[in-house]
Amino acid sequence: MPKVVCTACQTEYHPKKNGVIVIEMAAFGVYKVYNADLWVCWGCGNEIVAGFGQGDEMKLLRADHYQEDFEAWLTDLKAKAKEKDIPVFFDYEKPHTAPEGIEELDDDNGFSTSVEEMKDDPCNDLFGDS
Repeated sequence: MPKVVCTACQTEYHPKKNGVIVIEMAAFGVYKVYNADLWVCWGCGNEIVAGFGQGDEMKLLRADHYQEDFEAWLTDLKAKAKEKDIPVFFDYEKPHTAPEGIEELDDDNGFSTSVEEMKDDPCNDLFGDS
């Protein structure tokens, strides 16, 4: 991955957790599902998810959202991620914000984008025993 620098404090980002899940959303709903990496700025604590998408087919878990078994597979994946404390992030095409007064975004399965909930998360992957 290319080096990424935080514009706020001009510090390089560093890996925080490998093997997080990214659910890419489209106007119609879930589009693709990836493994990705969570990076953190040691200066200000800002986090980004990177290392997936164009040209990175090894991180692509599924892109066949139209298949009959996709919803069941996605439900199972979310359950495994929750069981192993693996963060799940959503990648929206356009800005997606929480209503006023809400500090985090939750999907209907209880996964949160709150930075506080992901601090000190142990490194492990979805199917391994690390």
